[in-house]
Amino acid sequence: MADQNWVLQSHIHQNSYTSSVSFTNTTSGYATKSDGTQTLLNYGNAPVFRIHFKIRFNTSSALTGSNFRTYGNYNAGNDYVYHWANNNQLGQITAGNWNGCGGQTNYSTNYQEAGYGMTGSEYSNYNWGPSTTDIDGNAVASWKDRRTAWSTGWLETHFDNQAAYYPWHWFYGMATDQTNGNFNDTGTQWWGAWCMGAGGCSNGPYIDQINLQADYNFRGDFFLFRGMNSNNQVNE
Repeated sequence: MADQNWVLQSHIHQNSYTSSVSFTNTTSGYATKSDGTQTLLNYGNAPVFRIHFKIRFNTSSALTGSNFRTYGNYNAGNDYVYHWANNNQLGQITAGNWNGCGGQTNYSTNYQEAGYGMTGSEYSNYNWGPSTTDIDGNAVASWKDRRTAWSTGWLETHFDNQAAYYPWHWFYGMATDQTNGNFNDTGTQWWGAWCMGAGGCSNGPYIDQINLQADYNFRGDFFLFRGMNSNNQVNE
């Protein structure tokens, strides 16, 4: 197959709970073409950074703006803008308007805050129904870790002028109702919620380290993809 311009640069499999994960040395990696030619994944050759993730928070609380955040090398010059859906997935976007949606905007010099679109993964006495049997014949009760909720999403940024990284774009989604009840519960603003946002940094495009942090411990998988300006990666 023809070479492509996307490369999976790094995968973090965080199986134990932690408060932060980091991608380091992001501009020191290489893409490899089918003919063996290598290309340095620096800012000029690979200006797009995209992180896909599946994350589980060790809490039953809904996250707020200060509880999930991202930043590059600098803990300065950062900002953020984010919005999230309201009750029962009624929010919608039309030209210039966020109808039925909650919203939040602010400025932080330390990091981009994005927690309003996310929620916890643990539910005390949550009733997902009776125990089920997995492919290996093991019974999995409704309250077991394997049947709690996960959030998924992506973060992406690129460099227009090499003077700053702006913006980070992000999208998060999860399926929960956050009411610790049963199948008859009325959805809340956290049920089936989603979040969209953007934020950047005025301190230059120096993100050879990308940090994700939270006030609640989390675990999951994080994949860093790089988008190049030409087809320099073998199509695997």
